[in-house]
Amino acid sequence: GKIVSLCSLIATGEEPARAGWPSMEEEQEKTINSYAMLGPPIIAWDNVVGDLSNPHLENALTTDKYDFRGFHTQELKRVPFRSAVTFTGNNLRVVGDMCRRTITCRLEPDTEHPEKIPLAAFRHPQIERHVRQNREVYVAACLSILRAYIHAGMPDQGITFQSFDKSSG
Repeated sequence: GKIVSLCSLIATGEEPARAGWPSMEEEQEKTINSYAMLGPPIIAWDNVVGDLSNPHLENALTTDKYDFRGFHTQELKRVPFRSAVTFTGNNLRVVGDMCRRTITCRLEPDTEHPEKIPLAAFRHPQIERHVRQNREVYVAACLSILRAYIHAGMPDQGITFQSFDKSSG
């Protein structure tokens, strides 16, 4: 959650929209639809338990116009979906079609109880405040990384994403 907050602060200057990920698919659909209508730049679903897979989310993540049925009505709604979506959780597993729509990050704290690391062990115990006060430095650093990659000719990173090729139609 902390990493998502910091990325959002750097990218937008604000905390992400936050919610818990419901366990029932019907409630997940309602939550996705609500955020689609709200349109925040970054959505942070926290403490996901078990497998992550949802056909409504898969649809939203692969289109720039998301269609869904309105609440308590049969009326269809169409809204742009341009939010960056994040999920956090312990032992979260991305399954099914979500695999090709997801970039995963796994933290390895090298300790059995990371929650017991004293706050003084961190360089900036108030890191969110630090990032807010120095955001321009972090934005410049991110843009420098992108510029260096482009300047290097955008070399292949050796990562292959499974998908349908254009000829399979």
